[in-house]
Amino acid sequence: MQLHTLRRLAGGIVLCAVTLSACSDVPLAPAAARSVDQELIERIGAMGFRADQVVDEGDHFRVEGDVIILKRDLTGIRLSRAAAPGGPLHQWYTDNLVSQANMAGGLRVSLSGISSSSDWTAAARSALSAYSGGSGSKIVLVEGSPADITFSFAALGTGVIATGSFPASGLPGSTVTISSAYTTPLSAAQKTWVMVHELGHTLGFRHSNWQANGETTTPFGASQVPGTPSSDLASVMRITPATNPTWSGFNSYDAAANAYAYPAPAPALTADARDLGGSAHLVWSAVSDVSGYQVYQHVSTYEVADATPPAVGVGTASIAVYDLGTVTTASYTSTDTYVGNTCTRDYHVEYEIVPVYPSGKTGPSTTSRQYC
Repeated sequence: MQLHTLRRLAGGIVLCAVTLSACSDVPLAPAAARSVDQELIERIGAMGFRADQVVDEGDHFRVEGDVIILKRDLTGIRLSRAAAPGGPLHQWYTDNLVSQANMAGGLRVSLSGISSSSDWTAAARSALSAYSGGSGSKIVLVEGSPADITFSFAALGTGVIATGSFPASGLPGSTVTISSAYTTPLSAAQKTWVMVHELGHTLGFRHSNWQANGETTTPFGASQVPGTPSSDLASVMRITPATNPTWSGFNSYDAAANAYAYPAPAPALTADARDLGGSAHLVWSAVSDVSGYQVYQHVSTYEVADATPPAVGVGTASIAVYDLGTVTTASYTSTDTYVGNTCTRDYHVEYEIVPVYPSGKTGPSTTSRQYC
């Protein structure tokens, strides 16, 4: 399987195709097959595409065989003919991502357009769960309306399995399109891989090995996620000429990319103390975009061999977790009596702070020091 060239206009949308052949192998319709607007073609040429391989297909152009550029996204765009200065920066993401506030609220997805296929619908739902269940990121994708991302079937190019659009104006790419004519049998895991890949494009991720495929940064650029390799052939965002890959989960670099582009950081404690009355006072750094912080109390009781130091605990008798509710400020003062003025060695108490986003997803937690 080969994932075709992924390119993007400033403020516009370009589709990435999942296909079985290299870009140069895709049959090209004659450029003169339809009437085209010369000014818009010149703008396409200014982006680094071949102007002699532009086909007018109604509301969009097909460029170099498999790249879709919507006409409305070309209107008013003025691009320099010079290549992007400095070339590639070094998983990869585009300059346009979904806004952090929109991501914190969760993204709604409509699968009604593919409901006629139980297999593709199941694969899409598995892909939504894969992104939503990842730790360290705000990404939540759920079925709902009005939809931010819409799935549908359509006739695509030869060998193309699916396409996905890029974000624009802080919103996710609005479409994932599956070929209505693709006939090669795919397993459930292969279909899920395709869906995860295309959803990745709607979130702004580009191919993890785009350089080897001859893709360009013009005009949009490509940014490397720190700590990830410049080319990752194990990524779900890769282009590969090998047999159809199957979904087995995000690799560590994919997960790092999700968390870097849409971070859900843990709160950092700035004060962690108790007073003589036994109350714990906690203050932490505010986490952006959260709706509140869930507070939990962990009480551990221990059996000890001897009450005289240096006696050593011989086992945990019980651990209880209490939900203390949600606070909207970055601080909490306990009202319990577990944190006494005198330490005894048969129990310990600590507090856990969990960020909660408007989507309902929770971020990594922070735990207080252990009180005894």
